[in-house]
Amino acid sequence: MLRVTIELLPEGDDTLARTLAMMTVANDDTGTPLNGHYDVKLTYIEPDGSAFTKTARVEDFDRDRPAVDLVAVAMSTINPLKRGMASFDDQLAQ
Repeated sequence: MLRVTIELLPEGDDTLARTLAMMTVANDDTGTPLNGHYDVKLTYIEPDGSAFTKTARVEDFDRDRPAVDLVAVAMSTINPLKRGMASFDDQLAQ
């Protein structure tokens, strides 16, 4: 299993660190020798301490690829970027 923790370090100060999110990527052992299937869980932690979790699945990931690639695919699967966002220039035109 892989675990990724995202922390905010105000002005780079470790003593003020605050965890923003944690993600786990776990192999479910149902893949093939070449490709794995993974369960992904992303937990957001709000400033007030409350949390909410999203889950997703990555299937047929090439086991020969580095773990950092799996983390990138897992993050883009569970929290895809919106492609239709307005640009700054569009806002100036209004």
